[in-house]
Amino acid sequence: MNVCFLFIFVVFRLTSCFAKRVELNWSVEYVYGARDGSNYRRSIGVNGATPIPAVHVMQGDTLVLNVHNKLDVATSLHPHGIYNNGTNYFDGPDMVTECGIPPGESFTYEINTAAQSGTFWIHGHTRHADVDGLRTPFIIHSNKTPVDYDEELVITLEDWFSQEFYVRMEYIDNRKIDGTFPPNYAGGLFNGYNANRTAPIKFRPGKRYRLRVISMAANNWSVFRISGHKMIVIEADGVRSMPLEVDELNLGPGQRNSVIVTTLNSTDSNYVFEFISTSSTVNLEENELPKSYKGVVEYKEDAPIKNIPEQSDKEPMWPDDMALQAADRQPWLPVDRSINLTITRYVDQFRVTFWSLGKTLYQPTIVPTLYTAMSMGELAFNESVYAPQTNAYVLRHLEVVEFVISNPFINGHTFHMHGHDFQVTEAGPCGKATGGYPEVSYRKSGPWPIRRDTVQVRAFEYVRLRLRADNPGVWRFHCHVAPGHDYNGLAVILVEAPELLQKQQRIPDQMKEMCKMQGIPTAGNAAGNPGFDLTGVEYVYGARDGSNYRRSIGVNGATPIPAVHVMQGDTLVLNVHNKLDVATSLHPHGIYNNGTNYFDGPDMVTECGIPPGESFTYEINTAAQSGTFWIHGHTRHADVDGLRTPFIIHSNKTPVDYDEELVITLEDWFSQEFYVRMEYIDNRKIDGTFPPNYAGGLFNGYNANRTAPIKFRPGKRYRLRVISMAANNWSLFRILGHKMVVIEADGVRSMPLEVDGLNLGPGQRNSVIVTALNSTDFNYVFEFISTASTVNNESGGKPKNYRGVVEYREGAPIKDIPEQSDKEPVWPDDMALQAADRQPWLPVDRTIDLPVTFYSDPFLVGFWSLGKTLYQPTIVPTLYTAMSMGKLASNESVYAPQTNAYVLRHLEVIEFVISNPFINDHTFHMHGHDFQVTEAGPCGKATGGYPEVSYRKSGPWPIRRDTVQVRAFEYVRLRLRADNPGVWRFHCHVAPGHDYNGLAVILVEAPELLQKQQRIPDQMKEMCKMQGIPTAGNAAGNPGFDLTGVEYVYGARDGSNYRRSIGVNGATPIPAVHVMQGDTLVLNVHNKLDVATSLHPHGIYNNGTNYFDGPDMVTECGIPPGESFTYEINTAAQSGTFWIHGHTRHADVDGLRTPFIIHSNKTPVDYDEELVITLEDWFSQEFYVRMEYIDNRKIDGTFPPNYAGGLFNGYNANRTAPIKFRPGKRYRLRVISMAANNWSVFRISGHKMTVIEADGVRSMPLEVDGLNLGPGQRNSVIVTALNSTDFNYAFKFISTSSTLNNESGEKPKIYQGVVEYREGAPIKDISDQSDKKPVWPDDMTLQAADKQPWLPVDRIIDLPITRYSDSFRVGFWSLGKTLYQPTIVPTLYTAMSMGKLASNESVYAPQTNAYVLRHLEVIEFVISNPFINDHTFHMHGHDFQVTEAGPY
Repeated sequence: MNVCFLFIFVVFRLTSCFAKRVELNWSVEYVYGARDGSNYRRSIGVNGATPIPAVHVMQGDTLVLNVHNKLDVATSLHPHGIYNNGTNYFDGPDMVTECGIPPGESFTYEINTAAQSGTFWIHGHTRHADVDGLRTPFIIHSNKTPVDYDEELVITLEDWFSQEFYVRMEYIDNRKIDGTFPPNYAGGLFNGYNANRTAPIKFRPGKRYRLRVISMAANNWSVFRISGHKMIVIEADGVRSMPLEVDELNLGPGQRNSVIVTTLNSTDSNYVFEFISTSSTVNLEENELPKSYKGVVEYKEDAPIKNIPEQSDKEPMWPDDMALQAADRQPWLPVDRSINLTITRYVDQFRVTFWSLGKTLYQPTIVPTLYTAMSMGELAFNESVYAPQTNAYVLRHLEVVEFVISNPFINGHTFHMHGHDFQVTEAGPCGKATGGYPEVSYRKSGPWPIRRDTVQVRAFEYVRLRLRADNPGVWRFHCHVAPGHDYNGLAVILVEAPELLQKQQRIPDQMKEMCKMQGIPTAGNAAGNPGFDLTGVEYVYGARDGSNYRRSIGVNGATPIPAVHVMQGDTLVLNVHNKLDVATSLHPHGIYNNGTNYFDGPDMVTECGIPPGESFTYEINTAAQSGTFWIHGHTRHADVDGLRTPFIIHSNKTPVDYDEELVITLEDWFSQEFYVRMEYIDNRKIDGTFPPNYAGGLFNGYNANRTAPIKFRPGKRYRLRVISMAANNWSLFRILGHKMVVIEADGVRSMPLEVDGLNLGPGQRNSVIVTALNSTDFNYVFEFISTASTVNNESGGKPKNYRGVVEYREGAPIKDIPEQSDKEPVWPDDMALQAADRQPWLPVDRTIDLPVTFYSDPFLVGFWSLGKTLYQPTIVPTLYTAMSMGKLASNESVYAPQTNAYVLRHLEVIEFVISNPFINDHTFHMHGHDFQVTEAGPCGKATGGYPEVSYRKSGPWPIRRDTVQVRAFEYVRLRLRADNPGVWRFHCHVAPGHDYNGLAVILVEAPELLQKQQRIPDQMKEMCKMQGIPTAGNAAGNPGFDLTGVEYVYGARDGSNYRRSIGVNGATPIPAVHVMQGDTLVLNVHNKLDVATSLHPHGIYNNGTNYFDGPDMVTECGIPPGESFTYEINTAAQSGTFWIHGHTRHADVDGLRTPFIIHSNKTPVDYDEELVITLEDWFSQEFYVRMEYIDNRKIDGTFPPNYAGGLFNGYNANRTAPIKFRPGKRYRLRVISMAANNWSVFRISGHKMTVIEADGVRSMPLEVDGLNLGPGQRNSVIVTALNSTDFNYAFKFISTSSTLNNESGEKPKIYQGVVEYREGAPIKDISDQSDKKPVWPDDMTLQAADKQPWLPVDRIIDLPITRYSDSFRVGFWSLGKTLYQPTIVPTLYTAMSMGKLASNESVYAPQTNAYVLRHLEVIEFVISNPFINDHTFHMHGHDFQVTEAGPY
């Protein structure tokens, strides 16, 4: 239910020495407006107000803030500058002292002010809500020694941005940056509003004013001055200072000063004040120049204004921290310990800057750091329990620590310390100033250094700070430049006196409960574990390729991950704790997993993945295998980001003759995380190519240009285990002057084969024997060549060549690999390799053809299929389907078409024929098996400069591999015996664009034995349940063959744009629904989308069943993913032409729409046959992409190219099937506009139409030339066919946007088809119109067949259309009172639960735009549209009389 809160503000004035509780109720909520005067946008306010009113208390009062979070994300509040002594948990920073207040929840902060007075502020400290407006002054008036002044004014200086901060966060997180941030800086705010239009500061002559000046800016420095007036500084950040006369204030983000200004005695003139806002770096976002804003200090209205004069050679005096001295004369503190905090800057290729302060860049942990300090006992003293990424420093109680912050960069910073102020003792130059920046001077404080909580560290400057650790707690010390510094890592954590913290403080139970609501642990080390157990799969930061600093995935803090070595027969037990923010899993590449199929690893095939924060144990039995393998992530392609390592099983049977062995890994590396590429693919954010992504090759885990030498000793035999752990690229490896003898391929021993080098595709391995030379006279070059899987590859179309040294003697001269002559090097072709165990060719029982097929959409995203269709995961992991379906598990239908499943009989021999007629190379990896590679040859004609493929056939003992190369224009034959019951993935191992985009099949092998022999561990099923994934049933989680449901379907509806759309039961377009009047349509809906959905029967009254109407957050909440619901639609009161469509997240735009025809059982219309005709528009992208553009303002003036074309009866309107007429017959054409945006014109040459129905209502007959329908409208027309078959006739469907400046090129799109009387007859077209205009069915000319007269009006409601546009040219619209926004509670549910109050429009909140109607009253709605845009308005639950229209 909705709750109507009445917030009462009580302001207390201390009239005695007794402290009071000042209680405020704050509803933190979104507010819309244009704070800067031009950019209408969402911001954050309190109780509907923005800016938020200042908070004033007397020293000693306790401020009680009752906070209710009405945002859609967690929030928290930080009292900036307050010690919070004894109440560290009220300090506010999320994941440091709390988890934040979840959406819809409430929490009370209590701020004790006994120890402080001065100028502070309160602001959000979760997701940088302060940047979007959650910030206000907090003034603690002293009750001890008042300063001598007459009046005081609070002045706030702020910057404001044209976008919400989360948009910038998303740009940073997802690297969606093309060299600069999106245009973002909008302007300065003075006292909360546009600084260009500020109200005057009013002075009275001869008075002393205390100006409390607060920089609440997020990014910019603020200068403030008044012409003709000096200022005397008396306070800095809540600390009283000795008086210091200055010309102006220069405040960094978060800083405050109080100054005394003595007004002049004359009122003859007014004076200018100036506020200058300038970025933290010379190369700033706002065109590299400071922004100057001027206002008036008013002595007398209309008096002439004296301006601030142009500066002469004399620099203005401003309060340098070295010149300010503390009024309480506290001397320099004696130092016990120094901590150096050097600022380090990293920039990735997208020009996103990351920062670290001291040890590393800060990242939040799984457990809030305070909760770790409170729960770890004596271990809380050990910095290791807080994890490296917290950048934690443990301070001893009462020790004096000197922090030395060194900033060698052109960016300025302010650093704010929670829980303390500190002495600012010294500053000086740090490095040589560049970029036109002035040289920094050396300065040292006087005897009583000023104390602050926020200090400026300017470009090329160091600063020394001292503090006494006298406030036990966990305190954040961070840069207060939010947009790019604090958010990007520039912070440390001070864990102060944890032994006293544990004794003296207790975290409120409600705070822990709020953590639990969000799934956040409240005890344990940073990972939520006991002791020092920080193990797990986790994110690690570094520059693996030597230049691109980025996040990758490692294990136990290490990347690359150390190799795993076991002896054959050992069981490898992998205890995996997932510290990522997404699920993960591990696949032992090449291991049979015989009897333990569930440990194989691919998500949604054999498991659901390990959820974030959870643990699982894999057990890998090695009894049946030895050789060279690897382990890698198999969920969301975590292997591409570093979750990969060699796995060596040393043989205990027949050792190969060699002296030493080396493991060599060949990898490619990318400048972005793989999820960025996944997002580009999924959201089609591609302008013709992928973003620059290939960064370089890695040799043994590091930059291949700087690899350590391979050390050989003369005369020794070396086994080199060479593994391609690459994601995309082929890897060549060779050593000058040394031959290699291949002895293993993918864990299978081979007969010895001498080669010049190795050529490995992604996932392949070879072991070779290299005999070292006997001389140490020379060292030799080895070469690693990394080349993409296609000639037109991402790395510039050319292979990348990396060289290193095979070292016999340090300093010996190096022999290089010579340029090749006519002789081609010898590589180990699979047809030449023979198995050492001499297993002959297997006799074939069945052949399965797996042709590779390629699809490309207009964004040049390639989709691939292998065999029947492109692979997509299902709702139930395929192994779980095979285990739970009994005898039906042998039927491929239960696995759904998109799994591309093939059921194999036990022990049958299958020959797979993979045919690749494309220029792309592939490697295909089979889980659970190796296979014989028997034959390869040409597949199609080679193009693009690719060499012709030769025919090759294996010898008598074909090599067996688990990963095979299928090169461009090649086919390959493979044979295997189905002797390992299980569900095995067989897929392309080129991850970035092939495997992820569908190039896979599933082999369901001997399911009857699988069910008998194996049992999925309960913990694996439990992990599925944690993620809402079913663990039984067919692919859809249903019994039998019931795969029904609303689901994603792939295809090119418009004939060119291959994309995901929404269908039903695998079909799109969705078949029409036909019922007889009086029938009840029962729709059993199962939602297989990844978002909620709902259905609306468009035009149906739903009388008595309003809850079945469908609009989300109006009559329902939508059907969650994976859930089912039944709609019942009663048709007794209606017949005619309707349609059913999605009504959540505009699923109708993506295809969830179909005709709904109710055939009358009362008065049939006279006609012979009827046809349903649908007119639609179609878009090249899914609608959620457009929603994201709108929501995140990622628009550079226009929407992305989106309009793809019109659909006629569900398909490309340029290629529509003919409408077939029989001579002399009367046809009822039910014409439905199911378009989302466009108007639809429909007419037939040589044929008139007679309108008989409009939107399900029978009309008197009206003859027209054609129909003109807006989105959602329907007409039935009678067309009488001609009596002759001499000609066929053209019909035209014209699709035009709702405005002249439309997306479809500003011109209507005309589609033409044929009304066919006789196949092959000549076609008569619609002639160009002369002066006579065609007749359309205007609503004023249509009359109702039941002759219902005009209704008598009881009340008129005016609904004017209003349009707002922000700086991104996103148009917002309102109808009537305001623009509609959904509420927290569905409006029907509010109406049903509020009793008598349901008649009061206030309970529905203004943003619902609600009007309460009395029963049976007649309402006249007047819709007024003064804009160039056309609209159609649809009313649910009713039809209405259309009585009048005219100019507006």
